[in-house]
Amino acid sequence: MVLTAAGRAPKLGPEVPTTMTRSAAVAPEDLVLRADVGGHRHRVARTPCDDCGCPWEYSIDEPGVFWEPGPARADDCGDRACDCHIAPLDGIRFRVAVR
Repeated sequence: MVLTAAGRAPKLGPEVPTTMTRSAAVAPEDLVLRADVGGHRHRVARTPCDDCGCPWEYSIDEPGVFWEPGPARADDCGDRACDCHIAPLDGIRFRVAVR
């Protein structure tokens, strides 16, 4: 995995796919599109942050693209000083290696 200028990689939980499969499909009514830093649009899904529980998004059509919540916090946020709020990754691409 490649680190960004933020000096860290996203926290990949077991539910975040590193390769795409049919199980990563999203129902059309739940389809959300977001642009990465290069302007490319991606289908995204949400998962909670391992540290604070706030939802962050990842691309389901290209592993390694992430969006963290930044200033947005869930009502039950467990750590307001979490990296996903203080220095959020916003559409940044990582190379994900599976071994």
